[in-house]
Amino acid sequence: MNVSHRHAKTGRWTDYTTGDKWLVVTTTLGYILLAFVGVWLSFAAKHLKKLLANFALYAHLRINKTPLSRSGSPTDETPLLDSQEGGVREVVNIPKVRKPVNALAKIYKEGGGFRDLFWELFNRDLSPGYRFCLFGFILFMSIFMIGFIISGIFLARLKANGPALLDSQQCGLWVFDQARGGDEAATRAGVRDLEKEMRAAEYAQNCYGEPDMFDAIQCSFLYRSRLSFSPARYTTDCPFNNSICGQNQTVTFITDPVHASELGINSPASPMFRRRTSCTPLSMEFPFIQAQTDQNGTTTYYYYYGEKHDPQVNHTYKYTYKTTGDPFDRLAPAYDVFAYTTTATDKEGYWKPRKELTYPEFSTLTLIFVSSLRILYAKRSDDPIFPADKEYFWGEHRRPWFRNSNPRARPLACINYIEVCLGDGKTCWPMNGHIPKDDAGNLVPTPPEFWLMYASLLKTDVFNSIVKRLGRGLLAQSMVSQYFSEALKDDHWVTEVENLVAISHARTQINAWSIASGEDSVHEGKDGYTELTKNKTRYGDLCGIFKYNPPGYASIHFWPFIIVLFSFPILGILSLECFWATRLFETSDVVGVRPQSAAARDAGEERSAPQPDDQTATQPGIATTTTGIHDAPGPSASSSANIPPGDQGGEPHDRDSVESVDIGSTEERPKGKEPERHSPQHSTPPLDERIVSHDLEARRTTAFINDSADIKWEPLLLHVIGWAIGWAIGWVISWVISWIFR
Repeated sequence: MNVSHRHAKTGRWTDYTTGDKWLVVTTTLGYILLAFVGVWLSFAAKHLKKLLANFALYAHLRINKTPLSRSGSPTDETPLLDSQEGGVREVVNIPKVRKPVNALAKIYKEGGGFRDLFWELFNRDLSPGYRFCLFGFILFMSIFMIGFIISGIFLARLKANGPALLDSQQCGLWVFDQARGGDEAATRAGVRDLEKEMRAAEYAQNCYGEPDMFDAIQCSFLYRSRLSFSPARYTTDCPFNNSICGQNQTVTFITDPVHASELGINSPASPMFRRRTSCTPLSMEFPFIQAQTDQNGTTTYYYYYGEKHDPQVNHTYKYTYKTTGDPFDRLAPAYDVFAYTTTATDKEGYWKPRKELTYPEFSTLTLIFVSSLRILYAKRSDDPIFPADKEYFWGEHRRPWFRNSNPRARPLACINYIEVCLGDGKTCWPMNGHIPKDDAGNLVPTPPEFWLMYASLLKTDVFNSIVKRLGRGLLAQSMVSQYFSEALKDDHWVTEVENLVAISHARTQINAWSIASGEDSVHEGKDGYTELTKNKTRYGDLCGIFKYNPPGYASIHFWPFIIVLFSFPILGILSLECFWATRLFETSDVVGVRPQSAAARDAGEERSAPQPDDQTATQPGIATTTTGIHDAPGPSASSSANIPPGDQGGEPHDRDSVESVDIGSTEERPKGKEPERHSPQHSTPPLDERIVSHDLEARRTTAFINDSADIKWEPLLLHVIGWAIGWAIGWVISWVISWIFR
């Protein structure tokens, strides 16, 4: 197949066989795009790592909350309730900030590479439990990164050497017309048919067996390297009249429904075809073979398997074939082969089989005669077509060789049947039959894909697999060197039939390429070729629907390419920090924070007391409030002066210290009198151990401590989108529920 001047269509297209979408470019551009997406994918890894670290930080801060119990009994983390006359003073013990929590949060926040994260495992600020958490995070990140590495390996599979659509404007079926071309053009047409047959035979030999690395290049050109068919099926029945079958042994090869897409025809509703080939050796007894010896002692054998008509001399012969003498006497190490066939459209063709060779309607019958000339076989064989039953000693060789002792040619008959179907798989009819009609009496519509498949099946019988090459077309001939042949099996004839069936399939594939590319269009005119598919109204446009694997082009998986291409910007956008959306995620379980119950807030708001005088307000160690905590005054000047720097606003100055807040009674106290304590062991703490915060209302509303005050979790755009989707789903569910129970 000359493909040097054939081009493929570039751009995006859909392979209807697999459903894949491809982007076809030149090979050079394909390598450039492949390198580009590889670099692009590496950029996306950074944003993916940021997303994972942000999720880890969020989970870490939520898990490491320090709840404050509101029960009345003292525990390690709950306040002690100190009673006195007329009121209760609540001392809130806030646990100390643990360094490991803040250290791990900082690691999540700052991120870093795998090497940096690995060395953080030896951070002294991390407790063993948090080291295990960090190790789990590193392992989780490693899995994702390994996935990216694997993606990079499979990135090469984005690009393939095909398939692509053939770009040809000269598609169609051209056949030789004897009336236009004449005898000389007919000879040239015969040579071209020989070339096509040899091309199909070579393709079958290379691609229907076990191809080596060099043959694989040729086999990968077509969309499918081969069409599958069943192994040999043996039966003991005779497809004809039992008297004409030689051994009552028939071998059949069946091709299950083959979609036209396997031929490279791209169609959403691919038509199909089935093929069945049955062969059997024929009887060589009288009256099928008769011998006549002339006065010189030369014997001529006549094979009466039907009449033949020679149109050149306008004469009909009663016999089908004849041979003279013993072929072993002919000093040619070869096989003499001759073939006949019937036509489905002309029952009165060149050869008319005898009545015992009745074959099914719409089928074709092929009759092949095989004679072995001067060939010596290494071992004995009882094959009915390729026998080696007589010993023969050659020169000084002590061991005998074997030859065919019977001078008569061996007949082999094959029945060929092809059925075609439309894309629905239900409308089927014999290829040599008539197109069926629909219920309205009109011919069923046949798309261009069907006609391309139909034209590809022309001249693909067993007859067309050997008629031009004859003896050269036998596998047994390739096993002959000088006068010696390798040993043949007792059923070698089955191997030959299987090879002819493979050539028929290969010829079908090559015909599809030839029609789609308009290979024979150059012979139109002077060489007597004419186009049969010129009527576009009936046959449609056969161009642009053939797919193959062209050299010089690269096919890129379209959607995976688009996904990889947009992975970097999408992950980059999703990893953007949304400071404005922080309020969406500010719930009562912010790290180290626990809300005050609504009942407690209401109770606090209902309590009220007169404003304390100056003496009470400035008494050391006592803070008084009225109507809850809303009107709590800030610390006095003298109290603030004794608070170490950095403790303003209630923040601890020592991360290992314990904060305390003394909330005074809401009852009115006598002036200058300090409240009496019921528990003498709990004396008034020194001023430097107490914090009287002016924002006590906020601390009562959010009664948790942020163990990682320096580390804040910021929502990303991905979280905002997820929140919006969740909110929308919740709204829809609530609306549906309300509508159902309305």
